[in-house]
Amino acid sequence: LTHPRLVAIVPFRPGSRRRLGPPLREDYFEHVCVGGRLPRNYWKVGKEAALLKVDGKVRGKIGVSRQRTIPRLASLDLDTNELIIVDCDFYPELEYVAGYWRRLEDPYEGDVLSVSYEGQDKQGKLGESYELETLSPALFLRPGQSFPHRNRIFHLFGPPDLLDQICQKFLGVNRTMLEELDAQS
Repeated sequence: LTHPRLVAIVPFRPGSRRRLGPPLREDYFEHVCVGGRLPRNYWKVGKEAALLKVDGKVRGKIGVSRQRTIPRLASLDLDTNELIIVDCDFYPELEYVAGYWRRLEDPYEGDVLSVSYEGQDKQGKLGESYELETLSPALFLRPGQSFPHRNRIFHLFGPPDLLDQICQKFLGVNRTMLEELDAQS
């Protein structure tokens, strides 16, 4: 990637693991990450948000369940002060399809949001992209039926202090938290 200090921000609904499940679905690590694990210095899960380094050196993917979703994802490039926020419609009463690559006991307990990013693969090739993904509910529509799924993308550039205020208000994190994760190597 040409963005060595890019951090993805994943806000989630706080609460007990027993009642809401884990803040992030990490099931993808086994199949996506080299060695089956995302290195600890590449992610941090806080009380209201998770942060992920997406610098193109490590592959990874996480998801957010219906019980934990706050319908918003973001990324901030700490070098260019470019903030991208993706906001979407969310229907907590509807089911979402699981996007895993294996058979599941309940295929309709899938992710509402996910972040995936390319990085070094088993052959040593570095990645070139990342994705802030929103998913629509799983619906069995009849011919002619439709269901809207809207995404809103906000692409912002600005001074660090202004972007920090936006991150605090809409994402539950501050720039210092992102810089601390970025500094871990």
